[in-house]
Amino acid sequence: MPVSVRSLLLAGALVTLHAAVAPAQTDYRNLDDERPVRTEDAWPIERRAFEWMAPFRYARHSGRGELEFTPELMWGAFANGMVGAKLPVVTNDRLGEAALAGPRFFALLSLNAETRSLPGFALRADAILPGGDAAGAGTLVTTKAIATRTWGRLRTHLNALVTIGEAADAPTADAPGRWSATVAADWSFVRQSTLVIAELATERPLVGDVQQWEVAVGLRRQLTPSLVLDVGMARGVGGGAGPDLAFTAGISRSFSIGTPSPRRTP
Repeated sequence: MPVSVRSLLLAGALVTLHAAVAPAQTDYRNLDDERPVRTEDAWPIERRAFEWMAPFRYARHSGRGELEFTPELMWGAFANGMVGAKLPVVTNDRLGEAALAGPRFFALLSLNAETRSLPGFALRADAILPGGDAAGAGTLVTTKAIATRTWGRLRTHLNALVTIGEAADAPTADAPGRWSATVAADWSFVRQSTLVIAELATERPLVGDVQQWEVAVGLRRQLTPSLVLDVGMARGVGGGAGPDLAFTAGISRSFSIGTPSPRRTP
């Protein structure tokens, strides 16, 4: 199913046209899933706010390259929670042309405000549906537990994910692992509106039993009150099935239709 990346970018631009800018001067600290590393933090976007993202990822596995573009829209649909949708478009040597890897819908709920003695916790669920030449034949569901602990400019994060479903239903590109875990730490340079992050990740794939280990580093920088740039790099380690090398780059824009409400913060 050929897909025009230009058309997807245009659609995202039309979504944000005429929308009011949301108050997001610290959005560079809000780690999103796989932007710029796998780890995300426990905080959703503000209630009634929207965020549109356009990330690209290029990875090489055993000398073969794969390019992925995943436009995403998130909405602060309820207090301390958000819902969203992704539409991964991939191309690699096997596919030969751009193809959809199955639409994804998700919800995240922040369970508590962080305190001196307790990290912030959140739960997330994703549904990966069939649809597209690189999609699976059935539906997969992933559940993720997220923890974030803050010490001033330093934060630490732990993510743990489990996939429910059959390996035969997995997309042929951008498939989740049977289970995965990540630990990460980030540091904020407040005056430069910049965040740097380092991560260690491990994953057991849906197909096969070769456990993957990966290290990654990334950067998020606030360009304007509503615009954030992110870049990252990852590499497989330990002789597992991780990428030879992977690069990510993306941009996100926050906006609102109406007046957003501040999210619960630490």
